[in-house]
Order: sequence, then structure tokens, then C-alpha cells
Amino acid sequence: NTVTASALVEWLGYTFGVMDVVARYYKVYKVKTIGDAYFAISGPSCLIEDDNLNAQGGATLRMLHFASDCAQIFSGVYRHPDSEACVKAMAEQSAFVAADGRPRNRHLSLSSAFLVKCASGGSRFKCPMRYGISVGPVTMGVLPGERPLFDVWGKTVNLASRMESSSEPMMVQCSESAHQA
Repeated sequence: NTVTASALVEWLGYTFGVMDVVARYYKVYKVKTIGDAYFAISGPSCLIEDDNLNAQGGATLRMLHFASDCAQIFSGVYRHPDSEACVKAMAEQSAFVAADGRPRNRHLSLSSAFLVKCASGGSRFKCPMRYGISVGPVTMGVLPGERPLFDVWGKTVNLASRMESSSEPMMVQCSESAHQA
């Protein structure tokens, strides 16, 4: 362990913040974070009100682009012919970054410049992450209590989790159902 607890929390904050920006760009919905895991879904029409985005494997393709871009950004090898413009566009469409590139939320110091720095490999925040994608039915709901929590359950969620845990670093592993979609 060479990382202090505060440095780890800072790194996770930046990591999840950048993933939020990319998720918003691809219209992927973050369900929650679980420790160092980012749990997101794509496709439920109750969360994304554009039928064109959900038709004919569109939700699967958006999730694949999301995972692929995140894998590249956090490995420092973002491969896009115009990565700087692409990442700035992601940031500008985000709820966290204003059109002028400055953070909207003073507690989350994300900016388009930070994202470009991540994408170009200039950030010290690098991690060879793993991703798992599966397609199928899920059950969604809000767990009541002192702190109500939206969550998603089902075999599809469990399979995506297994895909992630058995994936090679910097790889997106898809189930057969995702491959067919």
C-alpha cells in the first residue's frame, strides 16, 4: 500500500467524476458506485426517454462506447483522431462543466482541461480498469428506508459483474447476449 487514504478518495472522486461525464455523453445511467466499482446501465426507457437510442442494439452500443472510452482515458491511451475535441465535447455536455470549460460544482473540480489531460496520458490518475457488459432483463426499484436507494437486480446484472471480474485489465468483456445485440 503506497497510496494514502486521502489520495485514494481523491483518485476515486476524479475517476467517478470523469466516468459521470462520459456516461452523460453516451446517455448511460449510473446506478451507483460500490467501493471502487462503477455500476451503470443503458437502455431502460424509463430512464432514457429517446426510443431511437434504445432500438436495435443502440443501448448496447452506447454502453460499449462508454466502457471503451473510459478504458482508454484511464489507461492514458485514448485513441480518437481528435481526442482533445472529443473529450472537450463530452465535458461540455456534462452537468459538471459549464460551456466555458469551468467546473459548475466547486466541490468537484472537473474541467475539460482535466479530461483532455487524462485522455492524452498526462494525468497521474491512471488505472488499467476492467469492464463487463451483459444484455437482458433486469428488475429495478427503490429500496425504502432512512436513505432510499435506487438499485437494479437480476441475472443480467450478475453476469455483467462476472464478466468484469474475469476480464483482463483495460478490456471490455461482453456476454454472448451483448455480442448478439
